[in-house]
Amino acid sequence: MAAVQGQGESLVVAGGDQRLRVHLHTNEPQRFLATVAGLGAIERSKIDDMVLQQLEGRDATLAIVTDSTTDLPEEIAFRLGIVAVPLTLSLGDDDFLDGVDITLDGFIQRVTSSTHVPRSSQPAVADFAQTYRRLLEYREGIVSVHIAGAMSGTVQAAQAAARAVDPARIKVIDSCAVSVGAGLLIEAVGESIASGAGLDEVVRTAEQVKRRIRIFGTVASLDFAVRGGRVSARMARTLGRLGLAPIIVFDETGRAAKGGAALGFDRALNAIVRRALRFAAGAPARAIVVHSGDEAGADFVAARLREHLGGEVPVVRAGAVLTTHVGVGSVSVAVRRLAG
Repeated sequence: MAAVQGQGESLVVAGGDQRLRVHLHTNEPQRFLATVAGLGAIERSKIDDMVLQQLEGRDATLAIVTDSTTDLPEEIAFRLGIVAVPLTLSLGDDDFLDGVDITLDGFIQRVTSSTHVPRSSQPAVADFAQTYRRLLEYREGIVSVHIAGAMSGTVQAAQAAARAVDPARIKVIDSCAVSVGAGLLIEAVGESIASGAGLDEVVRTAEQVKRRIRIFGTVASLDFAVRGGRVSARMARTLGRLGLAPIIVFDETGRAAKGGAALGFDRALNAIVRRALRFAAGAPARAIVVHSGDEAGADFVAARLREHLGGEVPVVRAGAVLTTHVGVGSVSVAVRRLAG
């Protein structure tokens, strides 16, 4: 397994010519799984969250919790000590914990050969409560940041758990965003904690920052949206015949809305770059790009943004739950104005 050497520690490979079991300690599990997926079909994957096991040795006074729909570069998530509570993904009779026992590659392999419509469900209140109790053994408080309440009941489940465990020490924030939008907000939360801010001050900062974040995206195919009933088959056929790719914008509450269309997917990618730059309005800004299988498209968007914004523009892969809604081949960008 020379292909994965150097990606972590404690590499163990067992099995025969047709099937292998691979074990690795790594800070970048998605990178490892993407490499393995290029070598053959992944039948099952399991990611154990080592962050909870290492919190006792970390210096921060506050812990950060999110859910598996939040997307951030893995090295940033690990550095901040983020603990993600997974949503559940269902495909036919099979249930998977998002990001734990199914990844984007595994999801694509399964869904493309299935006639079932994938569904997702929020974590149980008990799952959040268990996580909060464990973290409060090591931390003075918790900031819990989640997918927009307009899109999911996840934040409501987190709020119920916080009330049951310790509402004074656990603050739940509706990010009013999805994916890398929530990721940018969590970065700001981590910056505030690192500066020595207390729990209430971190929450105030988060409420200010989330108003400076917007998400713009496009998708090469509306097949998933049609299967899930979010777009009519007639509309998808019309767009397909005209060669139009939809532009998706997310408002300040996190709701997805139609943002028009572009003639061809390449032009749609350029369109979301222009919209992100328009939102930045020439001010210093931070951006992250996410994709659900179109790495080349995501790299193109990131390169264009780097030209105008300067600095790093990370590219990350979407989780399986996000892909159930936007489909395979989507590219989106979240941009955060750093001032104003």
